Formats: sequence, C-alpha cells, structure tokens
Amino acid sequence: MMQANTRTADALVKAGLWTATEDGWLITDWHKYNKPRGEWARLSKKQSGLGKVGMCKRWHSDSCRCTEGHEPIKKLRLVGEAQ
Repeated sequence: MMQANTRTADALVKAGLWTATEDGWLITDWHKYNKPRGEWARLSKKQSGLGKVGMCKRWHSDSCRCTEGHEPIKKLRLVGEAQ
C-alpha cells in the first residue's frame, strides 16, 4: 500500500501516470511494465540455470557434470603447449 499527498497524486494523474478512482489511485499500465510474481520467479529460475551452465563451461574440466543439459567442453590448448 502506498500513500501520497493530494498535490503529488494530482501531478501524477495530470502526467498520465496515475488514474484517480473513488477510493484512491491506480498506477497506469502497471502490468504492462511489471510482471506478475510467478513470471519473475520463472525468469529467475531460468537465468540461474543458464548462469550455472556458463560457470561450469568457464571454470570446470571437460568431464564436469555439475549441471545437466550441456555438452562437456573441449579442453583448450595454450599456444606453445605440447599436444
């Protein structure tokens, strides 16, 4: 719940950011710019999984299986290193 004084609320209504109602104000297009809680949770879980895969690819050996769903990485050979 957010509180606002009348002067601030009137300015926000005039700017088109809020809509006046009988019992207060509504933030215009709130859901257009702010995802529902469940959507944020889904995106967070997806990004976390992708981050783990990226970390594994960067820091672990090619036999690492700390995350599922990716192929092992080929070991890089440094310039001048014997094969």
